[in-house]
Amino acid sequence: MKTPDTIMKEQGLLVNWLKRYEPDTYNSIRRAMDEFAVQYAKWKIQKLNERQSSTDANKQHDSKALHIADVGSFPSEPEPVLAKIERINSLGKSTWYEVVYYYKYWRSYNGSTTFQDGEKVVNWRYCKDCW
Repeated sequence: MKTPDTIMKEQGLLVNWLKRYEPDTYNSIRRAMDEFAVQYAKWKIQKLNERQSSTDANKQHDSKALHIADVGSFPSEPEPVLAKIERINSLGKSTWYEVVYYYKYWRSYNGSTTFQDGEKVVNWRYCKDCW
């Protein structure tokens, strides 16, 4: 698993400089990354628990609960969203959920190749609203 410092370095930040000359900014970035990681982990654990104990009726209810935004809408804030993503290719249609964000266009987080092969967001919901 990547550390916050590694992620910041991959994004082009001079971490040691930031720690030394702008410690408040560095600490703010670290807190935001830590808070998001904790929230995402809680959401992921909750979803795994639901999947283990749910019936078909509960699964249908969960998918309806995630269908909040219609296909043509976009988030107004560049914050993480849980998106239902769809890709159609010669093998058929693939659908999955992934945390992404929207800034001028849909973007995936570092390490993901989503949106490079014609994938599209079908539905989305702000991560902060998932729990």
